[in-house]
Amino acid sequence: MSNVGIIVGDDLVLSSGLTSPIWVEIDGCTFPDEDWVDFSHTLLCRWTDALLSYTGSAPGIRFGFMDGPYEIVIHGNINEPLTLCCMREDKCLLKGECTRRDLADALYRALKRMGYLLHESGLDEGNSGWMAEEIRARTARLLELI
Repeated sequence: MSNVGIIVGDDLVLSSGLTSPIWVEIDGCTFPDEDWVDFSHTLLCRWTDALLSYTGSAPGIRFGFMDGPYEIVIHGNINEPLTLCCMREDKCLLKGECTRRDLADALYRALKRMGYLLHESGLDEGNSGWMAEEIRARTARLLELI
């Protein structure tokens, strides 16, 4: 089994969307790379929804990044280790295995970090409060898996 983490960096920027550093680590290797900046709130919400709805049927699920040709292709039976293949276009650059529970835990930790950063930045109230609400709703749903 691989050690899988989803890392959300400190620097939140709100412009046309909320961006921050976000990347995946598998056994200490980073994807797409350390300090990759993307629409982290949107990615975490989409990835959580995909994992929660995954039944283990083909062709699996994809955790896509919004900037660049990067995605993580995930497949396997939900009761057995899942295979994660970190892709750039059609090439697998990094591969690992983890349980659905471990992947849910990695997402949960990343969402909790995002919620903390939103709060610290004052983006959990007013016109931006909906982002924090989306984070809270998804962390609650992930708790059912972990």
